[in-house]
Amino acid sequence: IMSNKQFIYSSTIIVLGFIQTTPAFLMLASTNIAIIVLGIFWAILLAYIWSSTIIGRWFFKEWYRCTLRLEKFIFGSNAGC
Repeated sequence: IMSNKQFIYSSTIIVLGFIQTTPAFLMLASTNIAIIVLGIFWAILLAYIWSSTIIGRWFFKEWYRCTLRLEKFIFGSNAGC
């Protein structure tokens, strides 16, 4: 059972990750080639930042853990995780 603090923490981490990745997804969904290339560069930049900095690696690990934690909370212990 998740406490309110854990639920808010997990939700915040997921929302922050969504905010960071949304521009790349929107740009990649465009029909303009220049915008698509910009989206690819944005995704590469995010991958570089998430993998090369201590805070980025921490954030990516927490994003993954929080997603799994919320899946187990929503779908129960048999979430297939």
